[in-house]
Amino acid sequence: MNMVPEITTRAFTNDQLVLDRTCYSNFYRIKTLPEDCVMMDVGAHCGYFAMTCAMKGAKRIYCYEPYKPNYEMLLKNIEPFRAVVIPFNQGIWNSHAIIKIAHPDTEDKFFDFNYIKLATPETKDFDQGFFSEFDHIVGALPEQPNFLKLNTRNYDIDLLKSSTKIEDFEYICGEAFFNGPSDITTLIDSMKEKGFEQSFFKADEEQNTNQFVFGKDKLKTETIFDLYA
Repeated sequence: MNMVPEITTRAFTNDQLVLDRTCYSNFYRIKTLPEDCVMMDVGAHCGYFAMTCAMKGAKRIYCYEPYKPNYEMLLKNIEPFRAVVIPFNQGIWNSHAIIKIAHPDTEDKFFDFNYIKLATPETKDFDQGFFSEFDHIVGALPEQPNFLKLNTRNYDIDLLKSSTKIEDFEYICGEAFFNGPSDITTLIDSMKEKGFEQSFFKADEEQNTNQFVFGKDKLKTETIFDLYA
């Protein structure tokens, strides 16, 4: 697709930062996409990653975003790509559930809509999101995705370790919170058991997270992702 879309961001939010990191700084390190790439974008935010991959030639992108204000922005941003991008106002969890999502507080007069926090019993300002079990969603898709982008920050590590469908993917990238090196080592061992030869991690000290990449074939993964910049 050789079109330049109209990109929507919200005032007094960190949308522009997310857009810059995702699209212009290539946070997920994608150099090219595999042929006939069918993607799942879990934690799709406002659709910036999805529309970038649509412009890179993805065959299909299934987007999952549970927080309604973000989802409404996603619909605006992916409008030129609706033949490719399939959106769902839905989150991923270890079961089917309706979960309260806390509306973000201001930080330095900006609203952080990137890191969605689940509400606690004390939370008064919240929305409700519908969540489904990951393996069920993958199994219900009309075509098998081979590329997973994962950024929920609440459930990423558990999903990668526990899912029986993860091994059906060829490439996985994302961003997650890790408690320390032992978490990373444990995850690498788990992914090796699922057939992933290549792994990559890089700490983002500003966000207190780690970027990660997994691939089934080491050489192919290094063709798809820029792992050495």
